[in-house]
Amino acid sequence: MVKRNLLILHILMLCVCLPPLLYAETQQLLDGTDWRFGQARLSKRYPARVPGVVHTDLMANGIIDDPYFGLNERDVQWIDKEDWVYEKSFVPTEELLSSDNIEIVFDGLDTYADVFFNDVRIITADNMFRTWSADVKPYIKSGENQLKILFHSPVKIDMPKWEEQPNQYRASNDQSENGGLLDRKISIFARKAGYHYGWDWGPRLVTSGIWRSVSLNGWSDACIRNIHIRQHDVTTKNASISDIVEIETAADMKNVVLTETDKDNGRVLAKKKCKLTKGLNK
Repeated sequence: MVKRNLLILHILMLCVCLPPLLYAETQQLLDGTDWRFGQARLSKRYPARVPGVVHTDLMANGIIDDPYFGLNERDVQWIDKEDWVYEKSFVPTEELLSSDNIEIVFDGLDTYADVFFNDVRIITADNMFRTWSADVKPYIKSGENQLKILFHSPVKIDMPKWEEQPNQYRASNDQSENGGLLDRKISIFARKAGYHYGWDWGPRLVTSGIWRSVSLNGWSDACIRNIHIRQHDVTTKNASISDIVEIETAADMKNVVLTETDKDNGRVLAKKKCKLTKGLNK
């Protein structure tokens, strides 16, 4: 629990990437196998696993064969022309509901997606490489809640962009012919992994899905939004670094002591007394 006069920062020095909510009083993961998915234009739904992508879910349900075997790649090129829906029902924990602030965080959505929380659109995503989050406190309720993600076909979204261009851009990896798109190499228009569109070492599998974890995060007093570690000097004996920490608070806080500790041995590495105002502080 965060105290108004003390905030302990446990910093992992070897983090590769940091999500937008680095500290939460409580978290409820929404990963697992209790998701359902299907083509948006049809009513049939099948079991799905999150994190995952539509190709692996189709394989798991016996709808397609392994596209890496033989010439099966040719038989799955219809997938990227379809819109796909992922759905989940869940009951939030009482601990989560008691939080003053509740956010949903998607570590990765691939790629063009509308997220609906209890039928309210809360996110419109267009980039698989970033984290997406939204405030769901106004919409979450005790009992059963509904989460739905509509993934739009990247071909349908990006083909008009290609057609509007007076010149064609080079994309040697893009196997547009294998996807039935002739010479229309649309991969350059999407913030999406280039290898999905083919490469000399891999097939063309332009997929969609919730490819990284999704969670609900609750906090009441304060949360850490971002940490930047600046390296000033490094020798064989010592390393000189400083930390820039962004903290969001729900209210003004006086006489706050920020303490950075080594989580392995509890040794205090740095301490600073400050005043925090409601909102984002750095």
